[in-house]
Amino acid sequence: MVTDDLNHLYAMTNFGHHDSNQDGVYDITSNRVAMYRINLITKAGNFIVASDRTVLAFQDASGCIASRDKGDAPESYGEVGHRNRDVRLQGIPDLIMGTAWDPDLYPFYTADATGDDVTGSDDEDGVTLPTDMLVGASNDIDVVVTGGSGHINIFMDLDNNGTFMNNPGEHVVQDFPVTAGSQYNSCFLTNRDQQWA
Repeated sequence: MVTDDLNHLYAMTNFGHHDSNQDGVYDITSNRVAMYRINLITKAGNFIVASDRTVLAFQDASGCIASRDKGDAPESYGEVGHRNRDVRLQGIPDLIMGTAWDPDLYPFYTADATGDDVTGSDDEDGVTLPTDMLVGASNDIDVVVTGGSGHINIFMDLDNNGTFMNNPGEHVVQDFPVTAGSQYNSCFLTNRDQQWA
């Protein structure tokens, strides 16, 4: 068992079947070791990840880890994340994007940036992009914030090179102030061919 520095306990099973999407049906039925996260204040628990092992063949361990929500974009974009805080010890975070709290043990890098969506809770409900992002026009991005107030920054890989580091124009929203609730942020995308010519 391991705890994070807030209020979660992480426990591993020694084989068993698992309901990974919490719909009441075992969808992992091949006797796998798995990890679960339990909120010690709200008592809510959820499946995190299954191993390819069927039995724990190592010694018990204990410790404390930092509670962080990590990214799931391809690794070329770098590791991102933010610390979770629960100063009032209510079992809910003080400030997050979206409404679901899903601390991660490590980044779930995937080519389509869905690794965190399918591991633990799907907490990817903080930002809604328009169906089409138009260059040379204003684009409304819906942002949902739970908790207090803060600032967001939005990056877009406009030249599709797998990084944000070489083109400053890909930092499309800088330090936009947000408060609890839903708000729209207007994002104007410049023509990248003119900007980086």
